[in-house]
Amino acid sequence: MSTVSHPSCPACDFPVYEHDTKCPNCSAKRPQDGWPQDKRIGTVFLGKYKILKRIGFGATGCVYLAQGDHQTVALKFLHPHLSADVELVKRFRIEAAVTQKLEVPQVVKTIDFGVAEDGSYYMVMEYVSGTSLSTLLRLERPPLDDAIEVTRQVLRALDVAHRHRIIHRDLKPSNIILTTTEDGTPLVKILDFGFAKCLLEKHHHIYKDIKVTRGRIMMGTPHYMSPEQAQASQGIDGRADLYSLGVILYQMVTGVVPFDASTQMDIVLKHIHEEPIPPIERDPSVPKPLNDFIMKLLSKNREMRFKSAREALDTLNSIFPPPGGQQGAVDSAPVTRPTVFFQELDRLVQQAPLPQKKKKSKSWIYVVAIIAAIVVVAVVVLAIK
Repeated sequence: MSTVSHPSCPACDFPVYEHDTKCPNCSAKRPQDGWPQDKRIGTVFLGKYKILKRIGFGATGCVYLAQGDHQTVALKFLHPHLSADVELVKRFRIEAAVTQKLEVPQVVKTIDFGVAEDGSYYMVMEYVSGTSLSTLLRLERPPLDDAIEVTRQVLRALDVAHRHRIIHRDLKPSNIILTTTEDGTPLVKILDFGFAKCLLEKHHHIYKDIKVTRGRIMMGTPHYMSPEQAQASQGIDGRADLYSLGVILYQMVTGVVPFDASTQMDIVLKHIHEEPIPPIERDPSVPKPLNDFIMKLLSKNREMRFKSAREALDTLNSIFPPPGGQQGAVDSAPVTRPTVFFQELDRLVQQAPLPQKKKKSKSWIYVVAIIAAIVVVAVVVLAIK
C-alpha cells in the first residue's frame, strides 16, 4: 500500500489520515492501494499561489501553505460539502472581512477571500510561523514574564477590536500563536474570528440568522467560556473576552485551568456557579497583584471585571511596566469610526456571495391533489350508486 504525505478521499476530497479505513465524511472505504494525494497540492491557485502542502484541517475546512510571487501565505478553504451551508459561509465571510479590516499587528491578517471557480470558499491569509500557546502549555508553564507579555499583547489586540465594536468570543490557547518579528521581538498573533460578533446595533444584519448554537457546538469553548456565554445571555460584550483571557492567564501561571470536569456541561456549570481557587493558593510564588488582576478578570459578574481591554491593559502595565518603559503599539493603532468600519465590512462580505438556498420541492402538493381528486371521484361514484 502506498503512503502519501497528505491523503484525501477520492470520493469527496475530504482530508483523511493514512490509517483511516473509511472516510469520516462520506464513509467511502479506503482504496486497496491507499488514499490518494490531496488534489490541491502542487496546483497554482488564483494563478499566483502554488500550494506546497497541507498544514492543518478540521471539521469545517483545510489550511495549506502556499508560495506567492513575493510572500508565503496560508490558504484556508471550506470543505466542498459545506459550501452550501449558509450559516457556515456567513461565519467564514465575517472572519475574513474582520481580519482584513482590523489594523493591529496581533491579529492574523486576511489578504483576500472569495469564491473559487469550483465553488469553494477561500481565504488568503498571512502565514505565521510559530507555536500555538496550547502546544507550549502542553509542554511547560511559560516563565512569568512571558505570560505577562502574552497577556499584554492579547489585550492590545482586544482593545483595537473592541473599539471597533468587534468581540472575539472564542479566545483560547489554540487561537494564540507565539512568533517573532523580523528583528526577533516576541509577537503574539490571534487567530480565528469565526465566532466574532459586532456590537453596533444598526449593523447586526451582518450577523442575521447566525445561530447561537450549531448542533452540539456551543458559542465558545467550555474551558474558556464566560458565565454569560455559558448562559447564552443577551448583550454579550467585550468583557466576555476579558474573562476568557483571565482563564488563559490563570492557566499560564498555574499550569491548570480554573475549572475542569469529566463533561463539557459540568465545566460550563462550574463557570456559572463556582468561584475559582485563587492562583496564589495553587502556587504561592504568584505575585499578589497578579493574583488580584486574574481574579478580577474572572469575576462572575461582568460588572466587577475591568470595564474594557484598555483599562485592563493600563492596569497590567502599571503593575508590570513593559520592557524599556514602552507602553506598546496600542495608542498608535488606527481605529476607524465604527459606522465607516461596518460599511466596509458590508462591502467586503459581498466578495463571497452566499450560496443559494435550494427551493423546496412542491411534489407533495401534486400528491395531495391527486389523492383529493381520487377521494372526490370515489364519493361521486358512491353517490350515483
